[in-house]
Amino acid sequence: MENSGRPAVTLEMAVGDLAGTRIATDLGLDRIELCAGLELGGLSPSDGLVEAVLEQAHTAVTPAEVHVLVRPRPGGFDFTPDEVAVMIAEVRSYARRGVDGVVIGALRDGELDRDAHERLIEAAEGIHVTLHRAFDYVRDQARTLESLHGSGIGRILTSGGASSVGDAISRLRELVPLAGDITLMAGGGLSPENCEAVAATGVGALHFSARSARPAEAGVSLGSATGEGPGLVWSTDRDRAATFVRLLRAGTPTQA
Repeated sequence: MENSGRPAVTLEMAVGDLAGTRIATDLGLDRIELCAGLELGGLSPSDGLVEAVLEQAHTAVTPAEVHVLVRPRPGGFDFTPDEVAVMIAEVRSYARRGVDGVVIGALRDGELDRDAHERLIEAAEGIHVTLHRAFDYVRDQARTLESLHGSGIGRILTSGGASSVGDAISRLRELVPLAGDITLMAGGGLSPENCEAVAATGVGALHFSARSARPAEAGVSLGSATGEGPGLVWSTDRDRAATFVRLLRAGTPTQA
């Protein structure tokens, strides 16, 4: 199915390894969000993984930009001063290694932590900065979006404040006219079933993970508080990723 009659959107896929990066470049995606712990909503990746993915993504036949998630732990976005200091160090490290951008977000009492954001943006030293789904936790998305103009944030990843972006079509339509020169990127529960309706809201980019799970090898507990074993191994599903591309892109890839 072609997306004729609808403005092209850039496509971003969250990946956690070289295999996912290879799938992204093979499919001609514009951008990858690199993170560890996809099953945890994404965590800051190691420097070694960043270096390997940059080499692969930037030298592919169809190169993809690499934007790196900066999140030191799961469990929300209200970070301590020590955690903010770690994130600042990570941003500086990633920027030195040549990433195309970083993906950040911090909250304080139900609002964006402006002080943390200013310090993180300064540490990025001019590379692109995306605000991740911490934006979905603020009390007033419209007011927050308008307040971010001129802040150094170039893109916002949002599900429209819903658990699944497919349930926030009307909210996305309300936010798009307020975005100005900030790109709204819809993600969080994006699926082949809802992606075309989400794209039709007028957002400038779409974000998905296209991941699937397989059982890990049997073994002893690795220290989980619940006593669980290794559990599942998550990875990028090529067929699922290709389905997104088929539904959302009629022609050659756009460039972010």
